[in-house]
Amino acid sequence: MSEHLSRRQFVQGSAAAAAAATLTAGLTPAKTVRAGNPTGQDTSKILNYNADMEYRRCGRTNLMISAAVLGGHWKRVDKMIGGEDVPGWMTMNISSPQYQLEVILTPYTASTKVVTDETGLWASIQKHDVGWFGIKPFASSSVFKGDSSPTSPHAEEDNRIARLAIRHILCNPAITAPMPGMISEQQVDNVALAVAERRELDVDERAELDRAMQRAWAHLPPGYQWLKRWEYV
Repeated sequence: MSEHLSRRQFVQGSAAAAAAATLTAGLTPAKTVRAGNPTGQDTSKILNYNADMEYRRCGRTNLMISAAVLGGHWKRVDKMIGGEDVPGWMTMNISSPQYQLEVILTPYTASTKVVTDETGLWASIQKHDVGWFGIKPFASSSVFKGDSSPTSPHAEEDNRIARLAIRHILCNPAITAPMPGMISEQQVDNVALAVAERRELDVDERAELDRAMQRAWAHLPPGYQWLKRWEYV
């Protein structure tokens, strides 16, 4: 062992590598075009293709979707543009029962673990070639210290935590894309930067994200306690 590598660092590094291996073990990767298209794949059919973005196949739709997608978010808009903080949920009535499932949305936070069994949800997604989007990657913003405003004193730290969360989720090669609620151009740019950054988290980054998620669970709003039931998908 190198004299510059302590026993604790060695153990932490080994644990991080094992965690990364566990995350991807048994997961069938979606077809992926990496940022910059280093393998020279045909991108002519990717809508609104941008060479700086990564794209993943969305199940049997055969659509190539950006590795982070824009989920229209009505919460916290008052923090960005002012106005009334409207309570409640936006809902939509889907009247027709005739649907063919092509995409599924599940909660998927930075603490989510995938159960790769032969009979559960994951097995069904694979069997039927269904696209998979992960909502609530930031645990209803509980992972952050600030209020999402550009002038928040925690803005820089929160931006870093957001990128760590997105990078970690994208380590699952089978998920089509996380769906964070972004409400400003700066937030879009920050998530796009996460896609371009090195994918695997190092030991310090993993520890920082773990602390942020512990804080998130401790401060999760009453209406979002159900997220804790999605530690395993």
